Amino acid sequence: MQRIGWMVPLLALAACKDAGSTRAVRATVTYTGFLPGCVRVLARDTATGEERSTTVVGKGTREEGGSVVVAIFPPEKWGNALEVEARAFEVSCDAKAVVQRTSAVTLTKESVPEKVTLSLAATDADHDGYVSELTGGTDCSDVDDAIHPGAAERCNGVDDDCNQLKDDNLRLGEECTGVGGCGGVRACGPQGDVVCNSPAPLLAYPDRDHDTHGAKGAVPQSFCDAIPPDFVSAVGHENDDCDDSLANTYPGAPELCDNVDNDCNGKVDETFELDATCTPAHDCNGQWKCDPNTLGRTCAPQSPLSTWYLDDDEDTYGDDAVRQQSCTQPAHYVARGGDCNDGNPFTNPAASELCDGEDNDCSGQNEPAAICTGPSWVSTIVGPTSRTWYQISLWGDHGVWVAGLSSGRAVKSPGQATFTVLSGSCSSELYGVWADDAGTAYLGGTNGTLVTQTPSSTNCTPQQPTGVGSYVYGLVGVPSASGPVLYGAGGELETIDNGHLFTWQPPATRADGASIPNQIMYDIHAANPDTITAVGGDSNTPVIRRYDRATREWRAQSVATGNNKPLYSVFVVNERLAYAGGTSGMFLRWDGATWTRVSNTPFGSERINGIQAFGASSIYAVTEAGKIYRYNGSSWSLLHNASGKLKYIRGTSPGDLWVTGDGGRILHWPK
Repeated sequence: MQRIGWMVPLLALAACKDAGSTRAVRATVTYTGFLPGCVRVLARDTATGEERSTTVVGKGTREEGGSVVVAIFPPEKWGNALEVEARAFEVSCDAKAVVQRTSAVTLTKESVPEKVTLSLAATDADHDGYVSELTGGTDCSDVDDAIHPGAAERCNGVDDDCNQLKDDNLRLGEECTGVGGCGGVRACGPQGDVVCNSPAPLLAYPDRDHDTHGAKGAVPQSFCDAIPPDFVSAVGHENDDCDDSLANTYPGAPELCDNVDNDCNGKVDETFELDATCTPAHDCNGQWKCDPNTLGRTCAPQSPLSTWYLDDDEDTYGDDAVRQQSCTQPAHYVARGGDCNDGNPFTNPAASELCDGEDNDCSGQNEPAAICTGPSWVSTIVGPTSRTWYQISLWGDHGVWVAGLSSGRAVKSPGQATFTVLSGSCSSELYGVWADDAGTAYLGGTNGTLVTQTPSSTNCTPQQPTGVGSYVYGLVGVPSASGPVLYGAGGELETIDNGHLFTWQPPATRADGASIPNQIMYDIHAANPDTITAVGGDSNTPVIRRYDRATREWRAQSVATGNNKPLYSVFVVNERLAYAGGTSGMFLRWDGATWTRVSNTPFGSERINGIQAFGASSIYAVTEAGKIYRYNGSSWSLLHNASGKLKYIRGTSPGDLWVTGDGGRILHWPK
């Protein structure tokens, strides 16, 4: 803070009454928050009201303020009672007084001057020399040092000179001419200056094909408004289009197979190696040519193509709606169409009519009455009513084997009309059975039981190879040059500690077994040695395993999210089609790559115990609730509602179906 020492008298000094007697006042004026341009100090005789004053320039800084000291020598004629007043002005004494203070002083005859301090305070926050209006000044914006009375008015929408007008005398909004002769109006510029806000001239090249490349060698043209549709901005674009009539022709364009120099490099179709020999997608001898549809090259066959039809049900007749052309026969395609239902191998122009409610011969009519007289499901009690029959195996010419509880074995040999229940000794419980073409049955049951029996024998023959596991619930055999190979599925039902899968080729004494921890495997099926599939699970997890002959491993197959119940049945049609069913109506389909849940099925909460599928449009399923369902390619229907539980289904065709259940029942379609 700057101080001024004793000053020369600023007020007239009266004649001394007594030699050596001097009356004086030492007045200190301090100011904070601002720096006044002028400080006026006034002394007033209280008795007469006579005044004397002087002015001094404010000393100090705008940030810290400052002070001045004034010596007051009152006239001799004044009394001893004075008033001392200090006034601060913003920039000069001609400006507005922003703050003042007054103090009373009593003089004595002593030579020591009286002292008085007058403290002035105001706010000049932006330090522009002008005090905020809120503290008595004239600064209308004390946060910006460019705004104050007398400041230059800027073009910014602000009252810079505090005259209560914004952007006055700037002629804003008047018409003007800008760069390139483009018209506009006067407006505020980015730096507070006044500019003509006319658009900058737009330079553009002709671009008739709208490929963002201007015509080669074209001179840019100026536009004040928008660039017309047939032009492209010269900013960021080139005038290098070698053909401004083709949108796919410009430097850097991908070369197309169209006899045009698309990339403007002086060459035509140079990347396609046309006329070279190739093998087309149709497996014919071919030559590379331009394809007018794709503008790429195509391997054009040099010989006529044949038409092939998809044969999804493998009955040698294809679907007319799904065809392709090729010089060689594609997989799963045949040379003749005409199949009216490519999901049922028993339906094609050469098929015989069956009693199945289908137009088997594609004649447009279902089977005649003579083929299907009074069709119905025939239920026969085979053996005691206390027995439940489980797995079925068909063999030879309409031969049938079934396995059941309490050592249950029943066989219907080809040509016979009824079943023979074999009463000789065997394991206590039997669940799985598979018979070879000669009629020899392989049966599995409790405690790792694996036995064989012929239709004419009385007692079963124990095999008992090691590695089978505890319970055998399902069996399937695959013929080979050295005899059938058996594959089995099972587990320990009481403890659910492990599931079991095995492969066994008689007469070996050991089976190649695999343990499935914490699961039970309930069923197994195969269409050939490469499609051996087993299913099972626990109360929360479905399990599907497929046998890999190369590694001799049972590989897990994933099941779509949301399928969280065990599976009890599986049927494999071929490498590309299989079905699995389980609790809570869960019904899955294998498409050759993944298992997914089939929607819009009729099962509800029923458990699916058995599946027979001849194709994608000929599927049968039996449930624990005693119901038999059929899918014909478009909808499900309920074929039969039995009085008890049903366990398994097998058939040689939709006109010859066998179903097992509890109460000793075996059902057959048709009557």
